[in-house]
Amino acid sequence: STQSTWVFLWPGIGCATQPSTGWFANGGSDWFCTPLVIVSFNYGDLLGRAVASKPWVSNHCTSGRCAYMAIARAAFVPFLIIMAKPRLFSNGVLALVTIFVMAVSNGLICTATMMQAPLEVVPESRGIVADLMLTACYGGVAAGAIGAAVVNIFVQFNA
Repeated sequence: STQSTWVFLWPGIGCATQPSTGWFANGGSDWFCTPLVIVSFNYGDLLGRAVASKPWVSNHCTSGRCAYMAIARAAFVPFLIIMAKPRLFSNGVLALVTIFVMAVSNGLICTATMMQAPLEVVPESRGIVADLMLTACYGGVAAGAIGAAVVNIFVQFNA
């Protein structure tokens, strides 16, 4: 679910949130997607992964809590879509902050679940669980890419 949400929104919908007015629409249009959207996501993801490794976070990120956070994270999908089209919110700073927060949650949830899942089974099965987690990660990436391609067919964000 986390990887699906990440790939579904990244980078096409994030870059499509470029405002139609203000600095980002005029002088900053070349700077909005690359590097601003990409940098905000990458630094947010890095921060989330670094925070997830701290004991005070990893002790509280049980698999149940991670599941709820991953489901709640799906709220980023419609929010960023309405920022891209029909542009109900056309604010470049809000878009960048939203992308940054989404990236922090991405790094946090992905890292926490990869750390916690193998610990929830007997030691003999931990390798299998790690393999299943990696397979689920790849499945999420594929599902997100397919979902984004389908949305791109029906909604032309750059039109």
